[in-house]
Amino acid sequence: MECEIGLRRRTYHVLCGLVLNVWARVEDVLASAPHSAATKMQVVRLKTSDGIKLVGTLIPNNLVERLCMVMEEESTESFEQTFSDDESRDSKDSKE
Repeated sequence: MECEIGLRRRTYHVLCGLVLNVWARVEDVLASAPHSAATKMQVVRLKTSDGIKLVGTLIPNNLVERLCMVMEEESTESFEQTFSDDESRDSKDSKE
């Protein structure tokens, strides 16, 4: 895990979408964290660089891999999308 202290950009992992069916498993993963700060669910609102508004649960960096494993064990289909500031800069540059 990389140190992000003092950086102007940080990586956040947000679980959003239809999560009610897996809510108990998300709680279990967060509760299994060794640090007490990671056990509290934090709901966040965000707007991506291309204007998409999202609401979701913030997942601590040290629990992302564990949560992905738990979710994959019971899933039949998965989808992951990464949003980046670089994509919006590229689209602006191509318009000019």
